[in-house]
Amino acid sequence: MPRTSYVGVSTTTPHRAAFKIVARLRGILERFLNAVGCMGACFVADETLENLPLPSQVGRTKVGGIDFNKPRMRRVAEAVLALSPSPAGFTASDLAQKVREMSGQAESEYGPRHAAYDIRKLRAKGMVQTSAFACATSSLTWGWLPEDRQSFFHPCG
Repeated sequence: MPRTSYVGVSTTTPHRAAFKIVARLRGILERFLNAVGCMGACFVADETLENLPLPSQVGRTKVGGIDFNKPRMRRVAEAVLALSPSPAGFTASDLAQKVREMSGQAESEYGPRHAAYDIRKLRAKGMVQTSAFACATSSLTWGWLPEDRQSFFHPCG
């Protein structure tokens, strides 16, 4: 007799696979809704906006600041937002490809090395985090920021 889960559904292998698929789809939907929720009217605190262009540090590595007035960083931010619903996060190669798709640049103009540096800058400012999956990055909930700073980008915060 097959075992049953708490909802009375058989937990044999085909059903377990279906539950895993549904769980992954739920995660995708949650990340997508978080990204959509951040597209409303947002505000940025003056202090935070002033600190973005300043250099930061990731571990022992010093990285430059973020200037959203420059087209490259605007495209990177748009690409990170577009890649944020990815269930396994995204890699520097994924980000580079998305930026090239959006800008029409060649790989020699914006490649994985450029994307890796931009990810490092975003990590230094707490806008993205490394994913649980090796070599992948994921955007943080509520428009890239940790819980204590959710109101930074979230319209309801």
